Amino acid sequence: MIHIIQCLCPKRHAILAVAYDPNDITSEQALTDFKSVVVCAIANRQINPWCAICDARAPQWAYEDAPTKYETLKEASPELHRLEVEQHIARAHMDMLKKKAGQN
Repeated sequence: MIHIIQCLCPKRHAILAVAYDPNDITSEQALTDFKSVVVCAIANRQINPWCAICDARAPQWAYEDAPTKYETLKEASPELHRLEVEQHIARAHMDMLKKKAGQN
């Protein structure tokens, strides 16, 4: 069964997530690797060290690993892509609202 690891702020807003196959990597190694990705993404300014919705700072974030209903990454791919697109749309909308608020 495919798993998803999420980096979540205390209010459970998703900062970043990754899907993995436990047949390819242990959950402990997947979590360690994912935490390293988050740290590097912050250091390289690819993501901000705060939640864009509630402003919770990176030290407050938690990681959650859970199984999905999918047996393979190929099977999960369309849903993961749909969720990624949904997040991009939500982010663009939030950026637009912040920009509009700053103009008033």
